[in-house]
Amino acid sequence: MQVNGRHASATTTGKKSRLTGGFIATALVAGMLLAGASGAIAQTTTMTCQSQWNDSPASEFCNTSWLYQVGSNVTDPSDAECDISATCSITFTHGTNGASSTTLTPSLSLSVFNMVNTDELDICVKEATDASGTVSYGAAVRTSCLANEYTSAQTTSGQFHD
Repeated sequence: MQVNGRHASATTTGKKSRLTGGFIATALVAGMLLAGASGAIAQTTTMTCQSQWNDSPASEFCNTSWLYQVGSNVTDPSDAECDISATCSITFTHGTNGASSTTLTPSLSLSVFNMVNTDELDICVKEATDASGTVSYGAAVRTSCLANEYTSAQTTSGQFHD
């Protein structure tokens, strides 16, 4: 009397096929990930301080007098530094109907940034009101603006503040 129509070897062969197929699929995915990772490494090795600075929002408003890359022969851009000296100028309108205009001139004086963060440099503008109600503005060049600061794009995208 036959209880199961399959032979014991048929079940084993089915498992072996599934395992082999799973291994091949895993190997293909791993190969694609490695190819993508090596492409990313190749891409980041062409990164330079100049290209990162040119990609930063601050570069639109700044003139560099010094841009020097330290660690230019490294394969990992996060090991390189960009030394930057720059004079910046940002002008924006503000007040009722944009009747007032202010120009701020933050600068960098041999400031050192990690190369991978250099493209994030921006001019951050802060508005302050003193006890008498007088409004003043200040600016700094940073890799990210603080919660109470405005980016260069926010500051120059029309009337800054009523």
